[in-house]
Amino acid sequence: MEIKKEIQQDIEKYASINALAGLEGGKILVKSLKSDVLSSINFLTGNYKTVPEIELRASIAKLEANLSLYRVITRAEKNKLMAIEELENILEE
Repeated sequence: MEIKKEIQQDIEKYASINALAGLEGGKILVKSLKSDVLSSINFLTGNYKTVPEIELRASIAKLEANLSLYRVITRAEKNKLMAIEELENILEE
């Protein structure tokens, strides 16, 4: 029973995130995150030989955070569908 409740909560979370992605503000956010990720990659690949290590670490941390958020938003629909499928499998048992 506990697993079903957790999966239902996950479905609700993914649905909410997916709803955000469909709004104008969500689309702007995704576009901005994508731009930030590409900028970080360009900075890292263009400056890794000359920039101090601390700057590289900061840029990598920024890249990781932006990429994680981008993935959460852009994969919400897929994750919601997978959670629904898992819930259906559990209910069939």
